[in-house]
Amino acid sequence: MKIILLYLTMAVFSLAAYSQIHSADWWYFGFNAGLHFTGGTPVAVSDGAMYTWEGCSAISDTSGNLMFYTDGRKIWNYEHNIMPNGSGLFGDSSATQSGMIVQLPGEEKLYYLFTVDEVGGSDGMRGNIINMGLDSGRGDVIVKNYPLFSPVSEKISATYHSTQNGSWILVHEWGSNAYVSYFLGTNGLDTVPVISNVGVVHSGNEMNSVGYMKFSPDGSKLATVLTYNGTIEIFDFDASTGNVSNAQLLPTTYQYVYGLEFSPDNTKLYVSNFITKKIMQFDLSSGIAATINNSMTVVASSSSVKYRGLQLGPDYRIYVSTQDLHYLGVINDPNNSGSACNYVEQGVYLGSGFTAQYGLPNFMPSYFGPPHTIGTTTPEVEEGSVYLYPDPAFNELVVTVPFSETDDDQVLLVFNLIGEKVLQTSFTGKATIDVSGIRSGVYVLQVKNCKTGKVSVTKFVKN
Repeated sequence: MKIILLYLTMAVFSLAAYSQIHSADWWYFGFNAGLHFTGGTPVAVSDGAMYTWEGCSAISDTSGNLMFYTDGRKIWNYEHNIMPNGSGLFGDSSATQSGMIVQLPGEEKLYYLFTVDEVGGSDGMRGNIINMGLDSGRGDVIVKNYPLFSPVSEKISATYHSTQNGSWILVHEWGSNAYVSYFLGTNGLDTVPVISNVGVVHSGNEMNSVGYMKFSPDGSKLATVLTYNGTIEIFDFDASTGNVSNAQLLPTTYQYVYGLEFSPDNTKLYVSNFITKKIMQFDLSSGIAATINNSMTVVASSSSVKYRGLQLGPDYRIYVSTQDLHYLGVINDPNNSGSACNYVEQGVYLGSGFTAQYGLPNFMPSYFGPPHTIGTTTPEVEEGSVYLYPDPAFNELVVTVPFSETDDDQVLLVFNLIGEKVLQTSFTGKATIDVSGIRSGVYVLQVKNCKTGKVSVTKFVKN
């Protein structure tokens, strides 16, 4: 099977990954809580002006500088002051995912903020545009509360288009089974959405509007929970058309599922429940609903901690909102199965007087997936053409190529995310490379087949 890897050069690939990951460097959430990842690991901050129970979003620039953050009702700039026109938005801080920030392709200063109302409210989905070139770089809201679709559930996510320079923004209609996809491209927002009628109807108790919806980092999968019914559904997503399909219902006997998150390698799904006080892991690799459901493993359980929102971080760990507490839980190795995912209850201390509540910042999952690089050359790469383990790596990284290439000479290069080469070696078939001397972080690995000229590119994390 062949896939097309779209890229211009190794430098473009590296810089695209660098830009994506730093967009999620600053987090503000809960009761004045915050973190930054600018040094690679989370550091608590105490300057946040936002006091929110639930929905929140934030965005940083490609260098990791905070731009703004929001609870869906107000927008605070990087100086923690409300922007001009930045209050009175029609989102709701009591909506699970009150907003989603998406940069306009090709425009460094323009960001769209899409908001949703709580529990299927009449304000529905709205669009706002922020120009960061105004107010001396502090930003100004130039379009506010533009109506798009109503009523919707408290869920919104976004992912990159697979073949165009742009993104899909997805919501779900309240009272139906319609997923509603909007495309934001270089010409702005296409206000005629793609409608996919698939899966269960979002209706009944208003708590069925509550709960997260997220894309996988690679944009190929979608997961949704309905809190009151305890519904967990996974779908396929076509990032070239915006269509949602192939609904798979994961039976559960537990009401009040709430948060969810995919592992960085897209093979695991984590779901939180704030009544049973558990975090469940599902293995998605089989693609079969019954097998996925049977794979369910409880990876965290408590008699007192209410697990709420789950969010993948720039360090490829999953952070867990622990309601009313001064710390976040952390799933340190989310690609691993069962207890090997290494959940730590008190993973990050937020500081005295700062508490997590229901939600964590709602980022585009694409930030944590393959770089979004649309170019003019499209060399073919075999799917799974390079295999890495372990990932994250500690001292050694084992690299293998397909059986058909085991007799071919290969050249291996490792780059950091600003395009600097940090390792180079040659091998045939399989290589064990020493990575103990490089700093912790995300790296890009390139393998070139000296016989065929084929180039394979992937990412790995060094712990």
